[in-house]
Amino acid sequence: MREIRTEGIILSSDWLRERERLLRIFTPLEGVVVCAFYPKKTSQPNPLSRVEILLTQKQDGFFQCQEFTTISLYLELRKKFAHLQAAARILRAIEVSQWKHHPAPHLYKLLVSYLEEMVLGGSVEILCASFLLKLLKHEGLWNPFTSIATKKFSEEEANLLLFLTEVKSYRQLHLVSLSTELKKKISHFFEDCLEN
Repeated sequence: MREIRTEGIILSSDWLRERERLLRIFTPLEGVVVCAFYPKKTSQPNPLSRVEILLTQKQDGFFQCQEFTTISLYLELRKKFAHLQAAARILRAIEVSQWKHHPAPHLYKLLVSYLEEMVLGGSVEILCASFLLKLLKHEGLWNPFTSIATKKFSEEEANLLLFLTEVKSYRQLHLVSLSTELKKKISHFFEDCLEN
């Protein structure tokens, strides 16, 4: 039986049986891990929680969560619906784009950084759009320097997408404003890239 101690972000939590939960956790060492967990009254696993866990892998390859410690509940993101919605969109993007047991330490670090910036009060919609574009680039599904984006976006929009993908400073990112239409186009672009 293999043991792994790591931290992770809970992507989703579903009841498996009466007292057993099925957790999907994004970790830097194992990528997305699906594991069984028997919660105690004092430790309920909630999506959008950063946790430290001890996993044991059984002979059938299934993981069991043995220990569970909460690092952050990102409570500030749960206070406003727009913040919660943006954070949930980012977690869903991770869940649909990442393979199980495929390590992605840089992407994990990026996810934690963006969630913490959202907590600090950054523009959640701009952070969400930037994260989705960076995720596409990380997965090799989109190269912002190619002409593919210019077919779906105006030249001005394509330049803004390039900026959102390549920006290294949150201060610079918060100077940007996006129209509602462009936010929708970025979201559809993300979905289209994942489908192709």
